Amino acid sequence: MKGLIFKLFIVLILLLVGCRVLSPQSTLKPTPTTPLLGYLEGKVFDAFTKEPLSGVKVSFAETRISALTDSKGYFKIANFPGEQTIILYKKGYERKSKQIIIIAGDTIQEEYSLTAIPVQKSPITCPILYITDYFENQLYVVNLNNDEIISNTYNLKDAQGIARYPGGFLYVVSEGEKAVWVISPNEYKPIGYIGVGEKPKNILCPPHSKYLFVTNSKEDNVTVINTEKNYVVKKLLTGKGPLGITCDENGKLIYVTNSLADTVSIINSVSLSVVETISVGKFPNGIMAFQDKVYVIHQVGGDLWVLNPMAHQVLGKIPLGGAPFNGMILPSLKKLYILDYLKSYLIVMDLEKLDIIKKIPVGKNPVNLVYSNSTGKIYVANSGEGTISVIDKWSDIEIKRLPVGECPWGLLIEE
Repeated sequence: MKGLIFKLFIVLILLLVGCRVLSPQSTLKPTPTTPLLGYLEGKVFDAFTKEPLSGVKVSFAETRISALTDSKGYFKIANFPGEQTIILYKKGYERKSKQIIIIAGDTIQEEYSLTAIPVQKSPITCPILYITDYFENQLYVVNLNNDEIISNTYNLKDAQGIARYPGGFLYVVSEGEKAVWVISPNEYKPIGYIGVGEKPKNILCPPHSKYLFVTNSKEDNVTVINTEKNYVVKKLLTGKGPLGITCDENGKLIYVTNSLADTVSIINSVSLSVVETISVGKFPNGIMAFQDKVYVIHQVGGDLWVLNPMAHQVLGKIPLGGAPFNGMILPSLKKLYILDYLKSYLIVMDLEKLDIIKKIPVGKNPVNLVYSNSTGKIYVANSGEGTISVIDKWSDIEIKRLPVGECPWGLLIEE
């Protein structure tokens, strides 16, 4: 009897337990966990060089949660869901901010670029001569107070033309790299380059303009570069074989010699368009502008043409002989200077009468020249012998030659 009662008790217990387990009201369900955070991950790189940036502080303005990018420019950061303001900061770069929406449980992937702030150069305490060397692939920096080389920059392949944006970077044309190198004005070191075109030769930074203009002799065009962000804005089609480039006094009109088309293209630096094309003599190379006139040097034709470009009028043709290559005007002296590449002369002319005053012997194969107000000297790059001729402007006499490199080419004065 007791055994039967015990069995009935066990059966009753099992029935009660079974009913409870099977009862919908008593079924145990896992409680879902609601995610509280969302994530933002991505990379930060230099807008110009495209290299990843380490040590960039990535933070949220609202919560002040932050992280730093690693050596590959990567970061991952969590925040509460909702609309947030992301801020990116690194010393030497422009601060950037952007509105994003963080979603709980999701990861947003982004890429950001930061623009380097141009290094402000310390006040110049001495006149500086910059010299590019075509064969040695270098940029030389010379103190003109003592004619000593104070710096040189390597690996600028087939370096040619050079320019400086006021308060900004130095720019060196690299024919071999089909590019323009951007050089720090303090350390004189390259920080990156901008691809421009086939066989780039010369470069111009007009006054009152944020653009650079580069002649690409094999592409038959001129590349326009924005100096604020260092990127190519556009390419302007010119005639065949563009070489020389100059501008008027206010920098509005730019003149380009098209050596294989025997023409000059006129570019409006504001609209960034070619507005005129003028026929000239045989193989125009160097070009100068003063007041309402343009002076075109014909390397093969061996002469100088004076133009009124707006009227498409040739005002004069002056035979020079030899192989005139490049030139310069000094309005204060009312003189015009032209280099003869083959005969290795600096030809001095009266700017008003256009008479030849004198021929000054210089080094072999001169290609470029500049003038320094500080020293009162003219400096000539002699590409055939690795020297710079120094000319006294008053006596028109070569007073010395400075040995520099193997094939000096582009020249720039800063004072």
